[in-house]
This record gives sequence, C-alpha cells and structure tokens, in this order.
Amino acid sequence: MPFTAFSRMKDEIAVGFIVAVLLTFIFAYIPNYQKYYYQNTETKAYDKYKDYAGYPAAEGFPVVESLADIKNAKGHNFTITVDVSDLTPIDLYMCIVDRKLVSNGFGRMLNNNDFGGIGRYFKVELASGEQVLVFLDDTTIGLPKEGEATLPIGIYKPGKEGDFLNILRERSGLPDIEGYVDMAGEWRSGKEAEKSEQLRFLIGISIFVGSWIISSKFFFKLTSRRQKKG
Repeated sequence: MPFTAFSRMKDEIAVGFIVAVLLTFIFAYIPNYQKYYYQNTETKAYDKYKDYAGYPAAEGFPVVESLADIKNAKGHNFTITVDVSDLTPIDLYMCIVDRKLVSNGFGRMLNNNDFGGIGRYFKVELASGEQVLVFLDDTTIGLPKEGEATLPIGIYKPGKEGDFLNILRERSGLPDIEGYVDMAGEWRSGKEAEKSEQLRFLIGISIFVGSWIISSKFFFKLTSRRQKKG
C-alpha cells in the first residue's frame, strides 16, 4: 500500500474515532438512565433497622410533619409529604456517594449521570410551618412541577460544628439548622443504580465500536470519491 494511501486511511480512522466518541457521549453518557430505573424501583416498607434513604416509600411509611417529629424519629427512616411550592432549591450540591460538597451547578449535567451522581439541597417547609434542609437526587426522582409530592425515604443526618454546617447555614439562610435530611444516599448504592450503569456501559460500547467502524468507512469512501473526481 502506498504511503499516501496509508496516511489517508489513518486520517479517516482518526476522524471516525472522534465521531464515535461524540456519539457515545451523546447517547450513552448524557441520557439519565437512572431516572428510568428509579421509576421502576419497588417501594420500601418501613424497617427501623435498615437505611432506605433515597428509595420510594411504600404506603403507610412514617410521615413527619415537624422538627419534633424528625427528632423523635431518632435516626430511623421517615418521609415527608409536601406541596412542591414549599420545596425551594438552593445553590448547593453534593456528590451522592462520596459526600463532597459542590458549591455550584456548573457541569452538573455532565457529571450527574455517572454512578456516583450529584444531588441538590432543598429547603422544605413542613406542615408545622417549620423549615428543614433536605438533600435530594432531584434529577433522578422526577419531582412534579406542581401539586403534592411524597419525597423519597429519608434519614436525619446531624452535622458537627465546623465548615460543613457553616456552609449549609449560609447557603440555606437557616442559621439554626444542625443537620439535614438525606433522601438520596442508599438508592445510588443499590442494585437499581448498578443496573442503570450496566445498561449505560453496554450502550456505550456498542455505539462506540459500531459508529467508529461505520464512520471510518464512510469518510474513507467519501475522500476516495473526491480524489477520483479531482
């Protein structure tokens, strides 16, 4: 094979590779496959010995209506029923699995759909009129735009005095809070989230290999035709 032809073939393979990476990113990485699996997650019944934070609650699950109810839960699971108008997002995010705070939402779309995920903090007005800070995997659970919603199962996480609590207080505007309600953690570590990642991997591999081969051949033929015409 002449050197020029070989060089041209390498160029077409390189262009095909770039196209394959782009298509893989669009169809395997950006789509929120977790949301589909969450919608098909079986609800969890109350069990005082298990942490189901982030899972949908079965009918009859304990519902808290005040800060006193949350304190009385004593580290056990509960849920909150709220009108979505009483659910206020704040500009504070956190990696769901490794628990690292993220100060803004820049790049969240690109990073939220991997296995760890990035959740957001919300201020929630309880039935008592009191406010509590809640951490939600909001892009996965699919909050309604209006009306009443039962939030995922949560567990109260008290914080230690220091930078973490100071950030929560500053961003939420709630100077007296001593912790938050985690309504995200366990689901992202469960089998449903793992299945969504397995699906993403299979889709990604299939699209990458197939599109690389097809696009490389396409660009090689296109270049060959242009050279013949020239």
